[in-house]
Amino acid sequence: MTLGAWWWISGDTRNPPITQRGPNSRIDYFMENFTAQFIQPDGRAPYLLRATYTSHDPIEGVTLLEQPQLEMQQAGQARWRVTAGTGVITEDDDIILTSGVNTVREALDDLSPLQAYTQQLTVNPRTGSANTEEPVTIFSAQATVDAVGMQIFFHEQRLKLLHNVHTRYAP
Repeated sequence: MTLGAWWWISGDTRNPPITQRGPNSRIDYFMENFTAQFIQPDGRAPYLLRATYTSHDPIEGVTLLEQPQLEMQQAGQARWRVTAGTGVITEDDDIILTSGVNTVREALDDLSPLQAYTQQLTVNPRTGSANTEEPVTIFSAQATVDAVGMQIFFHEQRLKLLHNVHTRYAP
């Protein structure tokens, strides 16, 4: 009885935050060490999303993420890993990553690794693509590329830069 009274009085030490999206927004649940596997209609599960902390805002219809990590891989293709400081899963299941988004494509025999850094990236798991209109810096073994705007096509192992592309190449 004493233990139950102590728990009831002290409550959760984390105190789920009120979102900053609207004055009436409230968190209805939260989880630490969140993991979600996105399963496609054909049974494949190429997406794995993890976060150190997640909370759901039913009024705004979003799930907030802290330190999200998204991994994507299809059989025979290079693995993509995307990390960020924060993120949001929208009602449409898009994943909007913010606060220092780092995208890494691992190497394969015929494909060199690369790393792309930006401040915001919207991932659409249904189409296997991502995009940003923010400045982007891409690092590879021999070049550094700066651009504004980027599209990534994960299943095609392709990255498209949109505007103001500047390259520094070192052989």
